[in-house]
Amino acid sequence: MKKSIISFFIAACLLVSVGSAFAVSATASATIVGSLSLSQTRSLNFGWWFAPTAESTVTLTPIESTAYSTTGGIILASSASIASGKFSVTGGTASAQFDVTCDASTTLSGPGTSMSVALTPEVPMSPATHFVFDSGGNATFYVGGTLSVGINQAVGSYTGTYAVTVAYY
Repeated sequence: MKKSIISFFIAACLLVSVGSAFAVSATASATIVGSLSLSQTRSLNFGWWFAPTAESTVTLTPIESTAYSTTGGIILASSASIASGKFSVTGGTASAQFDVTCDASTTLSGPGTSMSVALTPEVPMSPATHFVFDSGGNATFYVGGTLSVGINQAVGSYTGTYAVTVAYY
């Protein structure tokens, strides 16, 4: 009788450990996207200013606007050319998300001491955390920044370059 109980117990353990097998049909997917094309459609331009008698700054907001603010008493000579940098992205996938990055700063060189610019890329409207392509796969964004102008900055034109990158999120 002991042998029968032990044999029954071993058989029951084997049945429990085998269990049942289940199979499901799983899916996989891939999306191929085209290359993005990025172009600057308007240059970042801080405008025309009289040479300040104190260290000053000019700040342009990274939006479709000529809005600016100043510190240090710098005086505007002409607002005709003030503008944030404007960029166009094409070749995107409709409704896909993308991110924008740019250099943190650049230097404008000219006839006098170079001037630094702390760059500020546009941030997507809250609550979005990424930009979104329109139904045609296109988008626009802006870059602003803060220009630091030295005391009695030499008269003349100053220019510089900076890198901007877009990438699918």
